[in-house]
Amino acid sequence: MALDRFDGLLGGDPFLDFYRALIYQMMNNPLQSRLALERVHAHFPLFAPASGKLVDAYMLAARPDSAAMVIKEAQHLNEISPDQLEAVLKIYPALRRYLK
Repeated sequence: MALDRFDGLLGGDPFLDFYRALIYQMMNNPLQSRLALERVHAHFPLFAPASGKLVDAYMLAARPDSAAMVIKEAQHLNEISPDQLEAVLKIYPALRRYLK
């Protein structure tokens, strides 16, 4: 993909993985999108847009335990408010049991 070639010229910018994830999502390739989001999250755990998409990706992949880990990390870093958490739980009520 063109983004991979561009990334190679830059020497591997991990932030570009966020855009790579969006492109893979548009290409209907959820596995590659999730892998790219995991790389972004590893480098930038405070980047909320990537973390939110990673939670979505994990839930799409039927991995609520992994989604809960991302949320717990955000709670530990004080990066998710109670209102935001409640909104996530309205979308994904199955996560509630993993967050206790």
